[in-house]
Amino acid sequence: MTLLGKDQLKNLRLFVFTTFVEFTFALTRLGALFFHRLPAGSNLYQEPFEISIIRWSWFSFSVISYVALIGYWIKRLSVENAQVIEDANLIRLELAHKKLELSEKQLLTTVDEVKSAEAKLDLIRNDLIKQEQQLRHVLNVTGDGIWDWNILTGQVEHNLRWLEMLGVNQNQQYFSVEDFINRIHPDDLHSVQERLKLALDGSEEYQHRYRMIRPDGHQIWVEDKGAIVEKSHDGKPIRMVGAISDISNEVSAKEKVKELIFFDHLTKLPNLHYIKERIYRALLESTRSQAYSGLMYLDLNDFKLVNDIYGHQVGDTLLKEFGLRIQNAIGPTDIVARIGGDEYLILLEQIAPSVDGANKGLEAAAERILQGLADAFNLGDGIVIFATASIGIAVFGGDVKNFDEVLHYADLAMYAAKEDLTSNYRFYEISLKNEFDRKNVIYTGLREASSLNQFYVEYQPVVSRRHEYVFYEALARWKHPTLGTIMPDVFIPFAEASGQMHEVGYAILKHIFSNHSLWDSLEGKQCNLMINISAHQLMNAGFAEQFLSLGEEFLVPLDRILIEVTEGVFLNNTEIAISVMKSLKSKGVKFVLDDFGTGYSSLAYLQKLPIEYLKIDKSFVRFMTTSHDDLAIIDNILRLAKSLNLKVIAEGVETKEQFDVLLLNGCDFFQGWYFGRPSANL
Repeated sequence: MTLLGKDQLKNLRLFVFTTFVEFTFALTRLGALFFHRLPAGSNLYQEPFEISIIRWSWFSFSVISYVALIGYWIKRLSVENAQVIEDANLIRLELAHKKLELSEKQLLTTVDEVKSAEAKLDLIRNDLIKQEQQLRHVLNVTGDGIWDWNILTGQVEHNLRWLEMLGVNQNQQYFSVEDFINRIHPDDLHSVQERLKLALDGSEEYQHRYRMIRPDGHQIWVEDKGAIVEKSHDGKPIRMVGAISDISNEVSAKEKVKELIFFDHLTKLPNLHYIKERIYRALLESTRSQAYSGLMYLDLNDFKLVNDIYGHQVGDTLLKEFGLRIQNAIGPTDIVARIGGDEYLILLEQIAPSVDGANKGLEAAAERILQGLADAFNLGDGIVIFATASIGIAVFGGDVKNFDEVLHYADLAMYAAKEDLTSNYRFYEISLKNEFDRKNVIYTGLREASSLNQFYVEYQPVVSRRHEYVFYEALARWKHPTLGTIMPDVFIPFAEASGQMHEVGYAILKHIFSNHSLWDSLEGKQCNLMINISAHQLMNAGFAEQFLSLGEEFLVPLDRILIEVTEGVFLNNTEIAISVMKSLKSKGVKFVLDDFGTGYSSLAYLQKLPIEYLKIDKSFVRFMTTSHDDLAIIDNILRLAKSLNLKVIAEGVETKEQFDVLLLNGCDFFQGWYFGRPSANL
């Protein structure tokens, strides 16, 4: 029992004792009254003294008893209230103790958890530090330079590899933006700043290739990538991190590949691939800006002759010097490219807003180029030569949209310039394309002409000094289905150039040999037939056998045939030509050397050739009556022929005056319109 319980028991005993005393006093008073025979309601003053004492004692004790009783209940209530309060306090204390114990446990748990978390954080931190060290090591090893840009302060921190890459002081931990800018090549600075600005604005990711300059002046190419890794509360970037890779070797390798693809290995000039791309760009730009550009197609004349005389090494030197002089003659924005052999292209962009203006600008450029090529080329080892060029010029813009079209036009103009004896350059014009289209029709149609029997022959007489018909020259014609009659001086070069001369020549020979009425007429007139043979036919190993076989097949008398050959036959291989001629001559065939005096005449081979006739070219006959030089040439040819015991035939005789002069100078035979035009019938 607690102390509080003991106090309650003492109070109960006092209450019982007081009640018992009061009850005793009351009984005593009642007994005294009974013995004194006094009424219960007697006046005080009527009571005996002892009774009064008892009554007052009882009264006093009653008051005391009531007071004690009231005090008892008050105390009891106070005690109970205190007990309740104490119990409540005990409960609160116990709850507080429990909460404290729980808090201590939770705190201990929390502390343990915090310690565990801190340990884990330490492990993570150590792991991150280790990973960062490994990453930096890997980046240093693999060649990536790391930069960390504090945008607010302007400081830039770098790793060791970045410092090594740029060759800067490795003890310097921080750089400013100005330091970074000073490392960028001036030509690339604007593009880098633009890319960074776009990245900071959030428009695009930062990735760029540019050049940086080391303190020693060495230039490197880098690929730079970066990203914003931290922003302020209002979304503004405050930190950016990136990596730079040294791609100098990659760029160098690409440049070498580009050089191989886009530049000529000999002259180091751009090649066809390069200038083709530039012309495409010029075509697009001319459409946008409504300005005209120009393309020059330039060919070095007689370059093959330089190679043949001095060798390819000297020829290569000439090509390099040739390209260098062109570069010096054109403007800094113009482009010259070697597209193969001795051919060059020159691109001049955005010359003028009109065709006339572009023509004037291109004409001035062509004059400068030709002037630059006018001086002799000193090629070393005492070799000094003069070289000329033919230039074709095409203006493009407006309707011209295609590279192949522009190149084709310039090419046509270049070949026209080669044929033009008055100028070394020609502008493209529509007539050149029309002529090309005509030649293309001839070239493509020639393959079918033999199989379709489109060739026919006309015959022109050759007369003696007494106007007697002694020969007829067989002149081949091609009846084209759309172009009409095409002369041999037009289609024979096409046949030779395209490798079709063997088939074309065979078709013409067969047409002549199979014409029995022709041979009957020749026999009746006691005339012989002159047939033109191409150098390509005569140099063919099977030509003699083919010719003899046709003669045998159609029973043609070979001793009635004269074959005309030109001097060009003997330029490549004189021995083969002479061998074929002797083989045919042994069967009765005679030979005429045609167009004498226009080629590379040489007395050395002229004496060896099994020929019996010389034919004076009509170009000398045409002006012989007005040109002293032409007349002197004819006179010398006649003297030479007589000294070699050769007969002379003059072609192109169209007037009596020409005939009289030739006759007076001793010419043997005459051919031309003055005596008769070519005809299908004899």
